[in-house]
Amino acid sequence: MGKLSRTKGRAFEQLIARTLRPLYGADVRRSIQSRRGGQEGADVEGTPWFLELKCGAMPNPRRALKQAEEDIAAKGDDRPAIAVCKWTEKNNHPADVLVTMRWDTFMAICNGDLP
Repeated sequence: MGKLSRTKGRAFEQLIARTLRPLYGADVRRSIQSRRGGQEGADVEGTPWFLELKCGAMPNPRRALKQAEEDIAAKGDDRPAIAVCKWTEKNNHPADVLVTMRWDTFMAICNGDLP
């Protein structure tokens, strides 16, 4: 991954952390992650969710959700997996941000079983 991609990813993670901080408190932060081949933690910590964030021209929400679920299984984490993907566009035009989760996670939120 090139430096520009890492910089965009870091900026997106920081933006999501700042956005969620008023909802979940001051402990919400971008996680410090190891790139040495092991499983990673959530991209943003301090929320009740295991967040996997992707930012780029063609992020794959399904693959991001699968990555989060694999990391959850490997770490024994019990938080629901959620993928947050941002499609970047040229010339700083507005970009779409989509949230992807399993249907049972969505229904648990609707029923008040999850925050």
